[in-house]
Amino acid sequence: AEVRIDPDRLFGRHLAVLGNTGSGKSCSVAGLIRWSLEAAEKKRGAKPNARFIVLDPNGEYAKTFQDLGDVRVYAVEPSEGIEQLQVPLWFWNSAEWSAFTQASEKAQRPLLRRALREMRSGRDDSDDGVFALRRRISSMLISLKAQVRNGETYEGWKFGPKLAAYTTDLEAYGRIYSQYTAQINQLWQAFHQTLLLPGQMNTRQDGSVRYSDFPATLIEPLSNQLAAFLDEIGGLVYQDGPNEDAPLSFDGAQFADHLETLASQETNSQYFDFLIMRIRTMLSDARIKKIVTGMDDMSLVDWLENHIGENQASNGSVTVIDLSLVPAEVVHIITAVIARMTLESLQRYRKLNHGKTLPTVLVMEEAHTFIKRYHDDAENQNSAAICCQVFEKIAREGRKFGLGLVLSSQRPSELSPTVLSQCNSYLLHRISNDRDQELVHKLVPDNLSGLLRDLPSLPSRHAILLGWASELPVLVQMNALPENHRPKSDDPDFWAVWSGEGLDHDLIAGELEERTVDWKAVADDWQQNSGEDVQPNLDEEVAK
Repeated sequence: AEVRIDPDRLFGRHLAVLGNTGSGKSCSVAGLIRWSLEAAEKKRGAKPNARFIVLDPNGEYAKTFQDLGDVRVYAVEPSEGIEQLQVPLWFWNSAEWSAFTQASEKAQRPLLRRALREMRSGRDDSDDGVFALRRRISSMLISLKAQVRNGETYEGWKFGPKLAAYTTDLEAYGRIYSQYTAQINQLWQAFHQTLLLPGQMNTRQDGSVRYSDFPATLIEPLSNQLAAFLDEIGGLVYQDGPNEDAPLSFDGAQFADHLETLASQETNSQYFDFLIMRIRTMLSDARIKKIVTGMDDMSLVDWLENHIGENQASNGSVTVIDLSLVPAEVVHIITAVIARMTLESLQRYRKLNHGKTLPTVLVMEEAHTFIKRYHDDAENQNSAAICCQVFEKIAREGRKFGLGLVLSSQRPSELSPTVLSQCNSYLLHRISNDRDQELVHKLVPDNLSGLLRDLPSLPSRHAILLGWASELPVLVQMNALPENHRPKSDDPDFWAVWSGEGLDHDLIAGELEERTVDWKAVADDWQQNSGEDVQPNLDEEVAK
């Protein structure tokens, strides 16, 4: 009997496709996408206004939907028909930055958020020297104001080095910004005289400097002078600007420099060395850099049109994002950013369109890797936890904004309970692990548990459909997909390669297509040295 499913029920309240490796999960996911698009096109008489975003950690789906028309494929290594994956670092919000850098809650994270706010607020004035000065003076003023507390004194060991650092900075600014040298020198003089007041600064025998506590009456005039100078050159930079999470463009190298400048103004600047080093290391890694630095002319609008789809899905209904070569250090952050940007864009769509939604389906392959249960009580959440939290939010709230979730996993027992409990429909392929079977049995009413008795021995393509999409649990056989429509997840053909039996024939040569290997080509690709063979010859020509 033919089994038909309402797409609103299947995708609208999230679907989990669960089963062992080789049980047919990927083909089921590809088939559900393909059959939905084909049915919608037949009904509409034109290309459907549909949006599927496939997050593909194994690189299986790159060629799966090519025959459907315009399919956008993004990967770390672009090639014919595959574009460069771009997830600029200015898309990252403060939580994602904190997770990547492992910034501590009490000291590093506030400084990181402050640096992000100030960098994002400077997006329109990045080439303006006056703006750079305003930003630096604003940092000083905000820091001083945060310390002024109704006449109390400020610990010399903590506040003295900060004032000394400000004095050094002002001396340098006076040389750099020649048009304001006189005003900056006045500020420098005020800070310098404060440090030289009797009893404020003492030099020990070992050469170290000790500062006495500073009364607030000494600090308030310095704040007033900074505020007056800021009013003269354009005012405070970021207080009325965007928050630290707004996706506003900034340069990664400048961000690291600015963070280092802010850190130098803190008492224990060495506490921030690891934070800054993590960012600089990322920017110096060629593999990561081409993903996160972005193209100069890339805007948020371009990214949304390319990854979620243009108006009426005129550039295609399917986006495949190949995560297979994304470095492990950033793969969870990249996945989290893509998922979060998709959700937030649909939230804003609904807000601007009076409650109407733009139905979109987000497909997460190997979900147990990216939506893995984590310890909620940890002070510093790592990248994997941040990624899981994004998908938990989509599972809880995505339906209201038209974002459906399709999860494919071979280890349901490792999935976040929050996400799994929010899935209203389940497609269960063969499952043999005891823990996974135990979890799946909890999804089925006791009077229907006998249906799952055959779960460990289900053949490929066979599955049990249950939940909101089906009135009753039903055993189904998924429609067969032609080989060129299947994801590249077939079982390895050991015997065919070993024995030569069943290998394809080369139609031109009339011989078996033996499985050959060129390890040098593999090594060159791995070591990214494909151009090294040419360079010595060029150098020899130059020498001649």
